[in-house]
Amino acid sequence: MANLSKKARIKFKINGQLVDAPIEWKDINITASFPNDSIQPKIDIEEFTFVLKELQILRQWVADGNIFQGLPFEFSTYNEDNEYLAFDGYINLADQYKEILADGKVVAKIQLKQDLSHFFTRLEALSYGYLEDKGIFSNSDYTEIDYVVEKKIQAFEILMSSIVLFLMVKQSIQAAYDLAETYVNITTKPVTGILAYAIAVALFQVIYTGLMITVVINLANEIFKTFIPPRRTSKTITQRTLLENVAAYLGYTLDSNITDLDEVVYLPSNQRLDDVDSKGFINKTKGISKGVPFITDNGYRCIDMFEIIRQCYNGKYAIEGDVLHFYNEDDPFWLRNSTFKMASIRNVTKEYNTDELIANRLIKFPHDPTDSWTIDKWKGNSYYVLTDSTETIPEDAKFIKGHEEINIGVSLGVRKDKLNALEKLLAEVGGAVDELTGIFGGGTNFKDKVKSKVGVLKVSQNDYQSPKFLKLTNGKLAANHRDKWGAKYLYEKYYFGKSFVANDFYGQKAVFNDVKIPFGLKSFLNLINNSYFSTFENETAKATRISWNIDSLTADIDYYTREVYTRKLKETKIEPNND
Repeated sequence: MANLSKKARIKFKINGQLVDAPIEWKDINITASFPNDSIQPKIDIEEFTFVLKELQILRQWVADGNIFQGLPFEFSTYNEDNEYLAFDGYINLADQYKEILADGKVVAKIQLKQDLSHFFTRLEALSYGYLEDKGIFSNSDYTEIDYVVEKKIQAFEILMSSIVLFLMVKQSIQAAYDLAETYVNITTKPVTGILAYAIAVALFQVIYTGLMITVVINLANEIFKTFIPPRRTSKTITQRTLLENVAAYLGYTLDSNITDLDEVVYLPSNQRLDDVDSKGFINKTKGISKGVPFITDNGYRCIDMFEIIRQCYNGKYAIEGDVLHFYNEDDPFWLRNSTFKMASIRNVTKEYNTDELIANRLIKFPHDPTDSWTIDKWKGNSYYVLTDSTETIPEDAKFIKGHEEINIGVSLGVRKDKLNALEKLLAEVGGAVDELTGIFGGGTNFKDKVKSKVGVLKVSQNDYQSPKFLKLTNGKLAANHRDKWGAKYLYEKYYFGKSFVANDFYGQKAVFNDVKIPFGLKSFLNLINNSYFSTFENETAKATRISWNIDSLTADIDYYTREVYTRKLKETKIEPNND
């Protein structure tokens, strides 16, 4: 307690030069909040009033054309035992800077250097197209994914073409048999006028059969071009690369233990049409040549992509030095060793986090209106969790309420798992064509072309409009890829901490607000870098706000502890599936 009797003093520097304190210095109240349960505080000290020499420094900074450049500003609190750089940042002259000419004052906002909110402000000004143009993203950052365009077309159209092709194949085979029979007759009978006629017939049959085979091959090519489009490739990029290259551009190294970031890739939308010939057949396929988001894609702005990926993993960001941390909200990473222990206190008001219980929580991926397969294949796109009482309670006496919708904002891709009935028919017809052409040499491989599309991504049209997330296994979509990464997977792996039931009712908390505690500079130093601490009763607590007036020996603190206050809850989980 000896340290609490030593009031902290304060000193200020502008651009490295010791200066007099701003007018409000005795009222400086350092408020450290921990948004999204972060361990890293957001320091709220918004603006100061400067006079005399300090006024002249600020005016000269503006006169030199530096209004859009932060002016270095810091202040330290200290006593006989400790010194703490309480604020290291800038005077932001570009944000509501005011010169009060009659009073000889200037009012300016201040901003932390390593403030998470400032990091996101910088993100708002960046796009992936801009960074790609600057060389921050290049071809070495991209990976390739195979895909196929498979239209949902009329069965009658394929069926009729298959029947025509089948009949022509049958006729060609019959012509081949007739030719063989004629050959036998020629080679086993003496030469007569009839034989001469047979030879002439044979020559005609040879020509006819050759023409039929040519027609069959050409017709088969056109049918298979129409209904079995070529296998294609497009560029993708991993979620980790999307984050870490941007972080590096802003001067930070990304730190994250979320392994899904390395296995889940982002496939941009494809805004390019294939080149086609005069008959409407494809001359040249056009996939995606760059893995970064297209300008119309959700996630094209860097700040949007950071939020999309944060939602995927229920994560949170923090900045320490030149490292950007990204971990799941409930990862043990945030439970760091604390050195602060709160003294015994009285007159504490205890509340419960009942407002955080969500009766209905939905996590979902959107469908792509230009890719009908994202509608046809729904498993993995949504997961619904309903929380209710285990007791039979009259509806008007039930106070479990609330709805939360977590919309990831990027579609899930669809894998071509098997041949449909018509493709099986085409495969059989193609096999017949392959056998026919094999008889006469130079065989075709239409059957293999049909079967080679199984196991790759499929879209209903090449110029689809919505980007997609794909979890790859050894560079390919696994048969159960939506079980490995979909709405259910994300909820159960990354959102369990929000549940008031799962993990032994982990989400329930006791909440304490506006608690006045003995507090001095040493206490501030122990708590400011780690929001976890021990209560007087040796419970683990988490600070959500600290407000400390430097000129006093007390602080107001908001915090919570984990406490199960009801076990009379249950969850019902629903995964829609239209297979």
